[in-house]
Amino acid sequence: MIDRDEVGKALQTIAAADRKRSHATFFNASSEFQGAMEVAFVAEWAKVVNERYGWNVRGVRKNANTYPDCLADYGPSGTKIPAVIGIEVTELVDGDAIKAHQELRWLKKIGKFSTLPKADKLALLERMSPEWPLEKFTSRLTDRVREKNLRSRDRALAKQFLLVLTDEGDLDERTLETYVKSILLPQMSNFDAIYIMTSYVPRADNDGYYPVFELPTGV
Repeated sequence: MIDRDEVGKALQTIAAADRKRSHATFFNASSEFQGAMEVAFVAEWAKVVNERYGWNVRGVRKNANTYPDCLADYGPSGTKIPAVIGIEVTELVDGDAIKAHQELRWLKKIGKFSTLPKADKLALLERMSPEWPLEKFTSRLTDRVREKNLRSRDRALAKQFLLVLTDEGDLDERTLETYVKSILLPQMSNFDAIYIMTSYVPRADNDGYYPVFELPTGV
């Protein structure tokens, strides 16, 4: 028999998870909205790498040629003809978790969520909050990066990067920091470097940030 308090806590967790999931489905949105979100996330990535490496990435914009997703200027401020770099954007998500969130919204919309058996509600919660052990993370990430690397590199660009976004609850900043030290991705010929960026981390002073990690690749 399922405990009533357990179900209550589970429902609260479902609601919180449903509110939290921000960019995990934006690739299903309109191309205009998708493009705006890609530019916004790349701009956040640029803030991090500029501070970390002393780079001067600026002028992030949507690429009219579609691949890679975004372009940006790079080089000392005031340069008459700055170098142009490209940033391709992709997501690392659990497909079944996305489906579970969509099912929850549909069940609420048609008024059937409240009538679900307790066991079904808990099962939905488990699907919405999947675990990401290191083996799963490494396998899914490698597949995603290899898929993106199949596209040809734009040789007109000075550099080309891949930015992987994730807002999976199990892949928070601390977990990613540990995982990144434990993996080695195959060398990807079309990217100079690969980064993973997780969800926004708020601070008490409202000066939050997006954790960004450079992923190690082999030779």
